[in-house]
Amino acid sequence: MWSSEHQAMATNFKLSLDHESIAECQSIAHEIFQRVDDLELRLSRFVADSDISRISRMKAGQEMHLDYETWTILKRAMEFNKLTFGVLDVGVGEHMNIFRGLKQGVLNESEVKEALAIAQQQKSQALLLIDPDSPKVYCEHEGIKLDLGAIGKGFALDSVQEILQDWRVRHYSLKASDSTILVGSENTDYEWTYNLTSELDEFRISLNNCSVSASGTYWQGAHIFDPRTGSNSYKSEYDRVWVCCDDATTSDAMSTAFFMLSKLEIISCIEQLPAVRWVAVSTDGKIEMLWQKETQQMRI
Repeated sequence: MWSSEHQAMATNFKLSLDHESIAECQSIAHEIFQRVDDLELRLSRFVADSDISRISRMKAGQEMHLDYETWTILKRAMEFNKLTFGVLDVGVGEHMNIFRGLKQGVLNESEVKEALAIAQQQKSQALLLIDPDSPKVYCEHEGIKLDLGAIGKGFALDSVQEILQDWRVRHYSLKASDSTILVGSENTDYEWTYNLTSELDEFRISLNNCSVSASGTYWQGAHIFDPRTGSNSYKSEYDRVWVCCDDATTSDAMSTAFFMLSKLEIISCIEQLPAVRWVAVSTDGKIEMLWQKETQQMRI
């Protein structure tokens, strides 16, 4: 299995290929990582002239034409926002800036609390409208700051699948750090091994032509903001959540959203998401499979 790594989108991407030619593997990796870099230039809030940064600077009454990829991911984000009771929200860019300031020691706890309250008020007053039929965005009320961290990496993984198919790669996996993995194979019987790991448990599970994303605070601390309150001080029911889906965009978004939802709310989401294959959670260090498509059941 040939592999290569690349830094982009503030994470490490690792590509593994089962392909007959090493020279072609290198060409495939170059093409894929170039694609990821191009997406970062459009979608990162840390790139000053990206679509996302320019949207965040829009004033009331302005409209802006978007790249097709930006338009597509924003529409998906809006769909997921409605589906997940508002917890999947890409309008938390300023909240993430504040949390970053806390981690870097620039802000103390009191300053963070005050800054988050202001950011939440601004977000609640802001209004962006995405044109459903053409790649445009309209600013009705300014003040929203976008961050695609909950969906962008999964979207990037999905965006390179066409390259892998064009090269007729036998088997492949592409990881965005430890948070999301996309695996594929020409052979439907071929299986990749994936480990679910918690403080007390470890399960091994087989994957084929799907994506798995994980989210939680066990490894990274309280980095997930609940946009309903504008705070990261809530207590989730889970230590960690894993979501397996047909595509990486959905698994990436739902792993973040499901971490903030109750089990009954997760059921409601799954009923409207045929792409979901299974959901697992870790609670008090113990792992359980909450829902599997094969059985269509949720353990509560």
